[in-house]
Amino acid sequence: MSRLLAIPAVAALMVCAACGYHVVGTAGNTIPKTVQVIDVPTFKNSTNAFKLEQRLTAAVVRELQTRTQYKVRYSEDTTGADAILRGTVFAFSSNSLIYDPTIGRATTAQINVRMRVQLFDAKTNKVLYQNLDLSFRDQYEISGQASAYFDESSPAADRLSKSLAATVVAGILSGF
Repeated sequence: MSRLLAIPAVAALMVCAACGYHVVGTAGNTIPKTVQVIDVPTFKNSTNAFKLEQRLTAAVVRELQTRTQYKVRYSEDTTGADAILRGTVFAFSSNSLIYDPTIGRATTAQINVRMRVQLFDAKTNKVLYQNLDLSFRDQYEISGQASAYFDESSPAADRLSKSLAATVVAGILSGF
């Protein structure tokens, strides 16, 4: 009877071992061991969104500093860097999602950001990681009363920046 129970248990272990589960950074990491310093110059902004590139760059730098062992520098001068992470914001939009006909205005809006990032070896220019079309969005509410109005687009952009940064760093560490 115990043999009958052992066969499914062994089969389940074999299936789990073949699923590809691994600790982030141990399999598929495309960053060479020689990389110790990553420079992140301010991302380029090809949109009309004011200072969005600074917000996104700062979020990615913070995420790299908290989740990796690399020395991460937020610098335009990439001298001495082992790798450089560059990014370009190429699309930004803010659209109303929900319109309240009783007050005659939108009550919920959404911001959308699209960008590309590329991490490359500073010495060989070899691409270590890239994602050429990151797309993120976040919603926020718009107050219907002028006296209680508070611009929620900035906190929404902060939330979006954190989400984008987490995705970029996870992609770098996992090789996706």
